Amino acid sequence: MSEEIEYEIVQVKVPKAIMVFLRDVLRDEREVKEYLEYSIIDSVRADIDNGNAFYELNDVIKRYGLDKVFNDC
Repeated sequence: MSEEIEYEIVQVKVPKAIMVFLRDVLRDEREVKEYLEYSIIDSVRADIDNGNAFYELNDVIKRYGLDKVFNDC
């Protein structure tokens, strides 16, 4: 059984032109929401994968339980 992932609801500002584009190319608001959620998670994963002198990759993934999040997407 996989562990439950906790979520927070946040409000972000996205340029109107991007939202119009996404609404035009994706089927519905649910897909737009899923696209934005995936994009945020994927960006964080890429930042962590690229490494940083201030932290160790595996330590960050373990400390914040990110393995569950990254494996879920």
